Amino acid sequence: MGWRETQPRLYMRSRSTELSAAERAENNSDHHRDDYSMDEYREFVERVADGEWPSETILNRSAEHAAVIIENLFRKADRSVEVLTSELKPDVYAMSAVINSAIDFLRRDEDAQIHILCETSLDRSSHPFLTAIDAAQLGDRLTVRTIDPTAKQEYKFNFAVADAKSFRFEESRDSFEAIVGFGHEKFANRLHNVFGVLATTSA
Repeated sequence: MGWRETQPRLYMRSRSTELSAAERAENNSDHHRDDYSMDEYREFVERVADGEWPSETILNRSAEHAAVIIENLFRKADRSVEVLTSELKPDVYAMSAVINSAIDFLRRDEDAQIHILCETSLDRSSHPFLTAIDAAQLGDRLTVRTIDPTAKQEYKFNFAVADAKSFRFEESRDSFEAIVGFGHEKFANRLHNVFGVLATTSA
């Protein structure tokens, strides 16, 4: 199945997921409020990630909150984390908590892998996340590829998915606003499949 056949179904279903999450947010202002301190937000996300799966859906609106989510996706992953990104933003991926969580993930299992598809070319010798993984001697389990420019025109979203079970999904690559779920295997597996299709068009 090609990208053009996969992407529309993913996009339409993601819209219904977003609407459902937004409705829940309106009805649960405590869990989705914007005035958390970072310590409170980290505690909240950890509680959701460690709780019953599938978890409640979290809305995520800032780079700082995105970093906490990515940190916890690495923390809860067992075998793979896949990232589709516009530029592997340093204000998320250069954060020490994110880097340390990624390194811990790779060290927990010798078969664990991180796969990154980026819409812009990344310099592996200078990006803090990539250099830290390499410095930890784990670079053989980190792959970085660049999205084909033609494929990039066919979608607008970015995402991270862990073990095809948990995800952070940005409807627009130009915004940090995202939907997050732990143990949402049906939607996370669709993201995993889209990642695989895009990987075949990447260098």
